[in-house]
Order: sequence, then structure tokens, then C-alpha cells
Amino acid sequence: MTFEIASLATPNFLIKHLFHVSTQGAHNFQVQTEFPELQNKSIDELKILMEDEEKLLNMVLYSEQMERLKDERNKLNESCEELSKTNMSYKPELESRKEKLKEAYNKMLEARNSFDMKCLHQQSINEQLSPESILYNLKVSVADADTESEELAESYLDNKIETDEFLKSFMDSRIKVHLRKVKEDKLHQMLTERGGVSF
Repeated sequence: MTFEIASLATPNFLIKHLFHVSTQGAHNFQVQTEFPELQNKSIDELKILMEDEEKLLNMVLYSEQMERLKDERNKLNESCEELSKTNMSYKPELESRKEKLKEAYNKMLEARNSFDMKCLHQQSINEQLSPESILYNLKVSVADADTESEELAESYLDNKIETDEFLKSFMDSRIKVHLRKVKEDKLHQMLTERGGVSF
């Protein structure tokens, strides 16, 4: 049976838990088994005790049952304090592991970002070195070389360069156009045969 300390202040509570009054009459008392020290008291002694609120209160407060409750409460408090100390002793290690986990997570993010950047770079290189990209660049370089030849011819016609210089530069430019055009045509043929050209 568990007693609330606040309830012990009322005589009705003490009477209820110390005695059981029979419905057959006011003289019929049964003493609760939690208080064996009352078993040998007479009816008159019990009546006198019921009228002494302070004595009743002391009897309950210093009873074996109350002492057991106090011991249990103290043991519970000690257990809670010990558990709290144990938990606090783990705090430095937990904080250290938390920091290590944070560092590992940040390193993982850095590694993933680096990997993503390298993948993008590799993709860019692959696109630049793809047959279609090379063919496109050859077309552009052939057009550039043609433009260069035309500009040389215009400069010669406008008397901006000497004949010897024109002949040398123009021949170099036309050779460049021819070589690039051969490469372009050959690559274009290869891609056409495998169905991989779209321009």
C-alpha cells in the first residue's frame, strides 16, 4: 500500500488506513495488517488514538511501511544520480565522435563534389573528342583556311603584299585547306558508313 505524504495531514485518511470500522456497529474495529503494532491494543485505546491526530500522524510517518518507502525513494534517487553521472562521463566521448562524424561527412561531401566536377570535365573531353565533334571542328577549320586564302588574295589584289610573299602564304594556306578537307571527307565517310553523322 502506497501513501501520499500530502494526504497524511487529514485525520480521515489516518483513520481509513489504520482501522476498518465494521458496519455492524461503532464498537467493531478491525486493525489494518500494515500496522501490526495496533493489533494488541484494546478498543478504548484505539478510540483514544483515533482522537489524537498528532499521534496518529507520527505513527504513520515513522511506521515500517513509511520507512520502506523512504528507503526506496532514497535508492531511486541514488540510482538516478548514478545514472546521470554515468551519462555525463560519456559526454566527452560522444562529443568527440560527433565531431569525427561531422568531419567525415564534410570530407565525403568534398569528395563527391570533386567526383562530380571530374565527371563533368571528362564528359566535356569526351564530347570534344567524339567523331562528330572532330568532324564539326574540321569543317570550321576548313572554312577558316578558305577565308584566310580569300583575304590573302584580296590583299594581293589591293597591292598590300608582294608577289613572292603572296605566293608563299597563299600556297601554304591552300595546302592547309586541302589537308583539312581530306581529313574532313574521310571522317565524314566513316561516320556515314556507321550511321553516326547528323550534319
